[in-house]
Amino acid sequence: MFINNDIYISPRFSRRNYVDLGLSLESSPDIWRIAVQIFEDRIKGRYLDSIHKLIEEDPNRNGFSAMALMCLLVDTFMQFRFGLPQSENRKSKWNYIVFMNEYLNIREDISSIFYSDIRSGILHSAETKNGSYLIPDDYTTIEPLCIERKTILKVSVRGMFRDIVQYFQNYCNELMDANNVECRRNFITKMDDITLKYDVLNGDLELWAVIVDNANNIFHDFKRVPFSYSISEFDQAIIINSRGSRFDIKIPFSDIKQSLYYTDPKARHYIVNSWYIDSILKEFPEAVERYIRNNAA
Repeated sequence: MFINNDIYISPRFSRRNYVDLGLSLESSPDIWRIAVQIFEDRIKGRYLDSIHKLIEEDPNRNGFSAMALMCLLVDTFMQFRFGLPQSENRKSKWNYIVFMNEYLNIREDISSIFYSDIRSGILHSAETKNGSYLIPDDYTTIEPLCIERKTILKVSVRGMFRDIVQYFQNYCNELMDANNVECRRNFITKMDDITLKYDVLNGDLELWAVIVDNANNIFHDFKRVPFSYSISEFDQAIIINSRGSRFDIKIPFSDIKQSLYYTDPKARHYIVNSWYIDSILKEFPEAVERYIRNNAA
């Protein structure tokens, strides 16, 4: 969330609150305690508190939404545990299965079915798949059932929440133990990715954050043709989707930085697709002015 010229990575803590810690394996227990507090606020404030409210208000009605959030949380926990900046497309299913097996005590074969029928079913199709289903009651978290020689899953919403909360508490305790070097190293890798990825424009967080927060809004180029854009962190680029065009246009962040060195619009026209850059940046005059003052003077 972009609030008061800063990115908030949790309800109470900003990106700067974490970055300023300079967290490392050698950091003091007090520094690690603050880092874990930030992580706890992120997970509780954005996920666990909301899931708890949904379940307690009406588990029959809200169980599906609660499970969707829990599936996202398992992805997040897996990335922190294994030190992954993001899910690896070709390995994401296997990583998910390994995590559920090792840290949620769910057999690999059952974890595989959960990934396909529950996690991917809900997140990609907004439904459970292949006959697997959810129940609101607090029974066994995941119960496999054999129906017509096919295994389906009966998944308890309350049971899943209980197990996730327990894992979360155990993980935070592990982070406070300096002997858990790999756990801490992987945590730093993931938190650094969350907090430092906004520094791609010469460290100017404000301009980058404004662009990210407005991604996929509808803008217009010089011909008043509407277009939208999205952010590709992997390619370090803005991806333009223009109405009437069959192909997306990729604009590297370096082009954006380069264009800001030229105050005369005519001088920027040699940059390919500069009109898209101008169309986007003119929406954020204060952030652009601050960037030029701090970096392009």
